[in-house]
Amino acid sequence: MTKRHIKTEYKILGGTVAIVVMACMYALTLHVFVFNSGFAPMGTAGIAVMIQYLTGFSSGYTGLVLNIPLLIAAWFILNRKYVLYTGVFVVTENLFILLFAEIDMFQYVDPTDSYIMAALFSGLLRGAVAGLAIWLGG
Repeated sequence: MTKRHIKTEYKILGGTVAIVVMACMYALTLHVFVFNSGFAPMGTAGIAVMIQYLTGFSSGYTGLVLNIPLLIAAWFILNRKYVLYTGVFVVTENLFILLFAEIDMFQYVDPTDSYIMAALFSGLLRGAVAGLAIWLGG
């Protein structure tokens, strides 16, 4: 292998590890701040959370179901590398959501029932993940 190939493989591995870490942070934000607070974020995660509130069916499963058609459509429209990285993010985010629910991880409960702190921290952390993704080039 040439140095160029090794450098490319490290770049792909580093990008994948960063995506998995960001997906974990995103899922952690949903689990800790959103699920117990009664509000839904934007996008497919928000739709999955609303379905969870209405039916009790985990947003980890509905998030996957909602994103699969979008990923298939994106495969034909967008850059395939971008779609593959997005697919890794979607799958790992939803697996982490299921894992956090399974291990009964901590959830924030606002003692005043205003849920403003949960909304603020959720938005702050989810925004940090989005900013990190943009900073890393995706």
